[in-house]
Amino acid sequence: MKKRDTLRKFIFKLVTCAMLAALQIVLSRFAGIQAQYFQFSLGFVPIAVCSAMLGPIFGAACAFVADFLGVIIGGTGAYNPLFSINAVLFALVYALFLYKKELSVKRAIICEAVQTACISIPLTPLWLWIYFNFFLDKPRGYSVIFTSKLAESLIVFPLKAAVLSVVSLYLIPKLRKHYFEGEKK
Repeated sequence: MKKRDTLRKFIFKLVTCAMLAALQIVLSRFAGIQAQYFQFSLGFVPIAVCSAMLGPIFGAACAFVADFLGVIIGGTGAYNPLFSINAVLFALVYALFLYKKELSVKRAIICEAVQTACISIPLTPLWLWIYFNFFLDKPRGYSVIFTSKLAESLIVFPLKAAVLSVVSLYLIPKLRKHYFEGEKK
């Protein structure tokens, strides 16, 4: 009976992860604002919820699958595995700050600040610089890409911090309550 319960819980987590990955694809690829130098969507919310509820391994797996399938389904260009590193790192930071932790606005803001300062601003321009210099005819300087990402991050950070604060205070606690009740059955 114990093996059956363990398998049932694993399948329950896997199905939850798959649904959140699908929701991430829809929110980020089809329900966001995307311009040449600016993009914002609520696609980070399912990854944050997955990481907060299921932990770092399921959160990272969900982020990777959503990134990979999102590029294939969304048709936004060729798949670049370097951006999957960002997606996985985002999920790991969400898990670090939200998984089995007391949720607060301060924790949500610090989580987004760490992601912006340690992942978005330095790594995204680096991946773009590598892509432009190896695959395109006209290589661009890192400083141009970095400056553009810095400007975007100054706009997106408060938006993401506000949304994550609301999600952390209202959505995740309710989902935890219902999720763990459903997991016991």
